[in-house]
Order: sequence, then structure tokens, then C-alpha cells
Amino acid sequence: MNMQQHLQAGLVRQLGILSQLFQSRAASLLSPLGLSYSQMALLTHLEANPEGATITQLAQAIDIQQPGVSKAVARLEDIDAVSTEREPGSPRGKRVHLSATGRELLASIREALTPAVDAWFGDSSDAELQDLLQRMQTLSQRIAEQESPGA
Repeated sequence: MNMQQHLQAGLVRQLGILSQLFQSRAASLLSPLGLSYSQMALLTHLEANPEGATITQLAQAIDIQQPGVSKAVARLEDIDAVSTEREPGSPRGKRVHLSATGRELLASIREALTPAVDAWFGDSSDAELQDLLQRMQTLSQRIAEQESPGA
């Protein structure tokens, strides 16, 4: 294994650990709000896409099977965090939009996460955070652009 392969293996290992740690910590912080990690992911995706998204688009964006997305959307619709409308030209398709209640819920999520996020990044400079954010965005885009195995 050359140095590049060794470093890449270390990065993949660290990403797996980081992903698991973040999801676990976020899930424990979301539990008192009655939310799952998947529901938070849906809300944040909808916040970034004011035009809304279809169930298929949401499933692709957060890498969850469509039935799981439909169930999460139904739960969020029950608590008025999202609204849905029929997708024009599609007999079964729905477009999902973030509601005002959903925006308030996201504010509560951010408030619940703030102490943990401050502990994780509090000693980082703005420049370090910007660099990390840009690198994570680039990696996210590269991963998203690749077709999922079995797709």
C-alpha cells in the first residue's frame, strides 16, 4: 500500500467513525424533541430547497429508501412541520415543502445541538471552520455524484 492509499484508507475509516458518532449523538439530542435523525435530515434538506422536493428527490438526497422517506414525511406532516402537494403531471408524486412550524422545529434542533457543536468546534478559528466546510462540501458533492452501489 502506497502513502496515498494508506491515507485514503485512514480517511475512509475516520469518516465512518465520524458518521456513526454524529448520528448517535444527534439522535440522542433529537429524541426529546420526538424526532429522528432522518427527519432532521429531511427538514434541513427542505430548508436548503425552498422550492420543495419530491419524495424521490428526498430519498436520493439523504440516501434513504422511498418508503422510509414517505413514512418520515407523513410523520412530519402530522406535526405540521411540512406540507405536501400533488406533483403536476404525476399521478402519485408529491412535492414536500417546509412549513413555518418546520422552520421553528429546525430552530429548536439547532438550539439542542448548539452546546455539542460549540464543544466540537469552539476552539477552531473562522478560517479553519471555513476550510473544513469547503472540504466537506467538496467531498459530499463527489460522493453524491457517484452512483450508489446496486443502483
